[in-house]
Amino acid sequence: MFMSSNRHAAPPAMVHMLQHTMTLHERVILLSVRTEESPYVTAAERMEVENIFAEFYRVTPTGKPPAMPVD
Repeated sequence: MFMSSNRHAAPPAMVHMLQHTMTLHERVILLSVRTEESPYVTAAERMEVENIFAEFYRVTPTGKPPAMPVD
């Protein structure tokens, strides 16, 4: 699993691993978390799973950002 803030680019950790080992695991999951400003996210919008090819997936959960404490 590789985390990335940019859904449209390869995660730097994955690129680094490929440069050094020239291999990836049998199943690869790219994870990008998306936040919404609305107080409610419908069930259909909470998780997006895209099968890019073979065992290579992009998973994007969507939710409301956590409330920050006010001092």
